[in-house]
Amino acid sequence: MASPASEHRLKLYVELNADVRSLSDGDRNDLRETFRDLVRLLNGLGAPYALFGAYAVAAYVPERRATADIDVVTARDQLTAVRSLAPRHGFRELPKEGDAVIRTFVHRTGVRLDVLFDEVGFADLAATQVISLEGIGDLRVASSADLAYSKLRTQHSIWRRDPQKRATDYGDLIALLRSDASVAPELYTRIVPRSHVAQRDVNVELQSVLMRACRDAGVDFPEQSLIGRLGALPLAGVVLAAVALIVGAGLLAFLLLR
Repeated sequence: MASPASEHRLKLYVELNADVRSLSDGDRNDLRETFRDLVRLLNGLGAPYALFGAYAVAAYVPERRATADIDVVTARDQLTAVRSLAPRHGFRELPKEGDAVIRTFVHRTGVRLDVLFDEVGFADLAATQVISLEGIGDLRVASSADLAYSKLRTQHSIWRRDPQKRATDYGDLIALLRSDASVAPELYTRIVPRSHVAQRDVNVELQSVLMRACRDAGVDFPEQSLIGRLGALPLAGVVLAAVALIVGAGLLAFLLLR
């Protein structure tokens, strides 16, 4: 279960955005109604899911900002199930071209819901915490590390993202780094350069972004281990390093035994 602090922060964030919505439509309860129906929809799937986006970030950081959308991630094979259950809980799907992994639904209250269907890096949703919101129900929320990773990857140069949203994501990344000391090391282990050339190039850039974000957040950048440094080398370099170690050890043994 979630910590009392996480439950309190998310509760305040829902109330904040309910107040913001009431300024435009005069109905403060529509957001809570949306969340109630969303909980019923998600729990009806019988599959892993997690609350993502600004609402999930709010469970971990004290900073709060208004947002218009609710973001959820679930398995790719749940698209048909979500489409089937959505109308029963007051959601209708907006038209979208192609086989997009993000589908948008609108609740009868006008609140927008974006559902991400098993994007790369979020297939395992085991690292979630359950937050119980009074009058709404139990909601599974993504871990702070998964949230931070989702914000980090949008900073990559090949990621198509609105500049303003990219800047917001970077701000969320810094806030998550500040709020949890375990986030930076966890992100680092995910992006240590791999042997595959294309993935290595991507992760090297993300490593640079993480280093800058840690500096901006005022937290230590994780020290790279020997295994990590070897993993960042091309395969040939690893082999040469191993040979050098063996030869050096043999030479040392020979000198000691003379």
